[in-house]
Amino acid sequence: MYFRDADFFISPNTAPSYATRIRYWDKACSGPKGDFLAGALVARYDQDGVEKFLIEDIVLVKPEVSQVEAIIHTTAQNDGRTVFIGIEQEGASAGKELNEIYKDKLNAKGFRVLIDRKRGSKLERAALVSPINKEQRLGYIFNSSINEMMKQLVNFPTKGVHDDAVDAITGAIFLLTE
Repeated sequence: MYFRDADFFISPNTAPSYATRIRYWDKACSGPKGDFLAGALVARYDQDGVEKFLIEDIVLVKPEVSQVEAIIHTTAQNDGRTVFIGIEQEGASAGKELNEIYKDKLNAKGFRVLIDRKRGSKLERAALVSPINKEQRLGYIFNSSINEMMKQLVNFPTKGVHDDAVDAITGAIFLLTE
């Protein structure tokens, strides 16, 4: 098991204002019967000399492909310009081209976009983040989307049907620690 529910801390508040924040998108969605569009808002901050990560919000929806761009843009506007936007680089040239289009449009609106060319497999990234969870330095703010997120995390990699939240959270932490 990479993640255990008991190892997460639950926070009643957002991270401190000085925290660095990123909303990382895993765009694996393919409609109502497919995977999720996952956008994890993760903050990195120091608390009494201990580096912590807090999942402040997660978007987990199954939209039609035509709705994805609007969801990402609306979420970016709601998050504000101080939040970095991370987008997973899908393979092949079409994925690269699409990400450049997203980046250009979001940059034009004043957002800071990082394209994650995804070094390392899903399992390798989870293995890097798992110790942070085991040390109880990874937490979340409870909201209505947390149940699906936690189901995906604690069942990763063998028991779950979906792992989109895992990709979004580990991608965010990977970029925050680079």
